[in-house]
Amino acid sequence: MVLLRLQPNQISEHWEVIKEALLASAPPIMDGADDFVLYVLKQLISSKMQVWVMLNDNRTLIGIVITTVTRDDCSGTKSLLIYCVYGFRPVSSKAWEFGLNKLILFAKSNNCQKLSFYTQSDEILAIINRLGKFDTFTYGVMNIS
Repeated sequence: MVLLRLQPNQISEHWEVIKEALLASAPPIMDGADDFVLYVLKQLISSKMQVWVMLNDNRTLIGIVITTVTRDDCSGTKSLLIYCVYGFRPVSSKAWEFGLNKLILFAKSNNCQKLSFYTQSDEILAIINRLGKFDTFTYGVMNIS
């Protein structure tokens, strides 16, 4: 099992599969699919967002994770936001836990104090809970346009 970060020059080469994962797992805060996808592409190429690919032992792509380092303007807290997670085939809890531990190392190397994420998956919540206590709260989004 391996989790690799794609470099900006690799994004366009793998864009179709990244786009598929993004559209299938994007959080519900986006609006306007075409603009949204192009905006994320721009952020990935500029390294403001990161793409991680999870490969199994046969070097077959099994999952994609997109992250970004954020800073809360009100508190100054720096976090690694797991923006979306997508599995192309069933991914074991052990594999997701392995990947999450790698992302935590990346977060620490970027001086993040927190790891944040969007999920509706009970399995992902269980994995994160095994790695340490996490706080949950409701974040709502209302379309006003």
